[in-house]
Amino acid sequence: MKSIKNLALLSLVAAFIMLLTSCATTKGNNEGKSVKYIVANHYFVNNTVNRPIQEKVTDQATFDKLFGMAAVMGKNGLPTPIDFNKQFVIAVSEGVVNNLTEYEPVSLKADGNQLVFTYKVEKGKHIDYSMCPLLMIVVDKKWERDVRFVAE
Repeated sequence: MKSIKNLALLSLVAAFIMLLTSCATTKGNNEGKSVKYIVANHYFVNNTVNRPIQEKVTDQATFDKLFGMAAVMGKNGLPTPIDFNKQFVIAVSEGVVNNLTEYEPVSLKADGNQLVFTYKVEKGKHIDYSMCPLLMIVVDKKWERDVRFVAE
């Protein structure tokens, strides 16, 4: 009888250790994992949008309300293609400004049930005209989840 209790206790301890190891491994594999993305070029914020943007866009209709295409002449002059069946967009714009302003992506990481998008903002000298800077990245749908924006 005593050996059965010891065996049961040993089995319970072993199961508990396996559970802890499994949870730690899963947590370690998901947190802070870098996510690949493509910077989307040749788009602009529509002039009907009168607010800052920090958004995840998952469908063409919403995208078209917010953004337009800005093709230019020359090699690589077409807007970056986006297939909303396989991809989604993360976009940042503070709206219309009167300073030379540039955004640069720093990282995109999976952190549990959210993505953390870190980007750099560089503000330059005052200008005599208005601009609406935009940073847009395209991400594979398998990474779709809530997005937390971090400006540096």
